[in-house]
Amino acid sequence: MYKKISMIKEEKTVIKNSKNIINSLSSFKKLNKSLKKKAYHFKDLFVFQNFVLVNYIFINLIIYVICKNKNEDYSNNRKLSLANEIKIKLIGKGNQYVLNSEFKSKCSEISINGIPGTLGENNTISNLESEEETTIVMKWNYTIKDCDSMFMELTNLTEIDLSNFDTSELTNMNRMFFSCINLKNIIIGKNFDSSKVTNMDNMFRECKSLSSLDLSNLNTMSTESMSFMFESCFSLECLNITNFDTSSVTMMIYMFGNCYSLVSLNLSNFNTSNVQITSDMFANCISLKTLDISSFDILNVVLMHRMFYNCSSLTSLDLQGFKKSKANTFVGLFFGCKEIKYLNLSNLEGSSTLVSMDSMFRECKKLVSVDISNLNLSNSSILSYLFTGCVNLEYINMSNYIESSKVDTSNMFDDVSDNIVYCINNEAAVPNIMSELSKKKYAINDCSKNWKSNKKKIN
Repeated sequence: MYKKISMIKEEKTVIKNSKNIINSLSSFKKLNKSLKKKAYHFKDLFVFQNFVLVNYIFINLIIYVICKNKNEDYSNNRKLSLANEIKIKLIGKGNQYVLNSEFKSKCSEISINGIPGTLGENNTISNLESEEETTIVMKWNYTIKDCDSMFMELTNLTEIDLSNFDTSELTNMNRMFFSCINLKNIIIGKNFDSSKVTNMDNMFRECKSLSSLDLSNLNTMSTESMSFMFESCFSLECLNITNFDTSSVTMMIYMFGNCYSLVSLNLSNFNTSNVQITSDMFANCISLKTLDISSFDILNVVLMHRMFYNCSSLTSLDLQGFKKSKANTFVGLFFGCKEIKYLNLSNLEGSSTLVSMDSMFRECKKLVSVDISNLNLSNSSILSYLFTGCVNLEYINMSNYIESSKVDTSNMFDDVSDNIVYCINNEAAVPNIMSELSKKKYAINDCSKNWKSNKKKIN
């Protein structure tokens, strides 16, 4: 009896719950009426309840997906309409380019000093009446994937604001601001997403009026090439690239070349393990006094000639990361580093294919000592002008050097002091160098750590 009463109560509860569910669904009103007229067995009710619940969940799931998609579409449209824009400022009357004439991604909407305008043929705006600075806002209703040459050679641009520009799909920034010679300010906001960009070659090349550039928000995790990235930014004094991820980069040719005004550069975060070419990387950085390259790994570098060419203000270099190298030439590597006094390359093991060291230390006028004791020079055929112009050179350690059969040592020690201490383990193995050294009256062979004391005795 108790079990029967309990079952009846449970049936009533199930019926009540089922009614509540059915009442919330208009499509089941007829079923609800029939339920009032006919009693069901508890087992049938249980099956029916599960059927109703499954359908209820399924219907609501469909409604949720539809609403979610609508919301996402709305959000995306809102994002594109409000966020995918670039603001520029330019000076000049008449017809003006606002994008490079060859740039294909034509903007969807443009305003000129807050008034709606039209973008003419070849990405120009017409009939600007004033020489005063004009503010242009360009909007896109789609995401741009390629910014190659976007503002290239637009000489009247003075400012570019990218803080609301959607760059999430960008893969190419090659020549993006190349030769914007009057550009003084580039604003890159916190939301600037360059995580997919593989090419940043020539990106700021010849932006001659830029004095400072904060690229701490630039994501370079996928970037493979940075050649000429800042080349000829003559006025650039302050460059923030402390967050650069260079683990994928293979090319750094002339990356900072001709940055005449740069005084210091901290590259201690640089990962150069995959870099293959660093030729002219810092060439003509004539104001550069401090350069932190302590993290540099040159294991895979095959070309590095003139890397520090004419860094005439640089006083020191930490070259502890310069160990094994695949480079076949060190031509002009430190040529013109007039202020450096000591160069310790004792960790450097040259490639078996190293051919030329022509002018490697040429015109290092304050250089006192240089250690290239572990350098494999067995195949080097060109050593001409190696130390030419090193007027204060007192000590050279090249103890492991063995000459190849035909080696050019012409002018190797031109202008080097007669009173020089050198370290060569096997004089018989270096007849050409010995011939050059014999011209220096007081040259001695000393591989000890006391070369300074021995030198004083000679004096």
